[in-house]
Amino acid sequence: MNLVVRLHYLKLHESPVVDGDDYERMKMKWILDQVETKPKRDMSSNDDEGEDKWPGIAPGDLVVFSELSSGAGELEGTRIIGSSRSSDGSISLLPCGIESPVFPQEIAQLAQSKETTLRAMYEKPLNAILDEDCGMALEDLFGGEGVVEEFWASPETAAAAASEVEWRIPLDGCTWSKSISFPVVTE
Repeated sequence: MNLVVRLHYLKLHESPVVDGDDYERMKMKWILDQVETKPKRDMSSNDDEGEDKWPGIAPGDLVVFSELSSGAGELEGTRIIGSSRSSDGSISLLPCGIESPVFPQEIAQLAQSKETTLRAMYEKPLNAILDEDCGMALEDLFGGEGVVEEFWASPETAAAAASEVEWRIPLDGCTWSKSISFPVVTE
């Protein structure tokens, strides 16, 4: 099985913060609409790394919204594409931690169904996010290689957010700067 996790860098179609300081959207269930369409291309992105054409999204892919990085946490702008599409073709954008990775339970189940581990799927993409955003790696975030090993031995998982209020985000309203593919090597 050729399993790939992609890391997509997108800019939201509008700010999640409304009326200056209303952060309610951050607590909502984020839904990505029109997933069969393409986001707009950021023509100012002159990055040799990544894919030239929009590769599409798949369950388990990571999405980084760099404009959400305020410095409060290294992963606050990162979401994971949910494991299944709804009847209208939309898909959930699941939070995955703020200061350190926390995997939604449905993503842990996705890894298990693909007969792989969260580490095999996400260690390289998470290190790429940390390196790009703040010149760090998981080892720096956790305070040493031994702590990273402990984390991957039993990664933190969490249930989906309880909010039923949705914020619907049209994919074709977002702006795409790059995507990087990480082949998953099963352990």
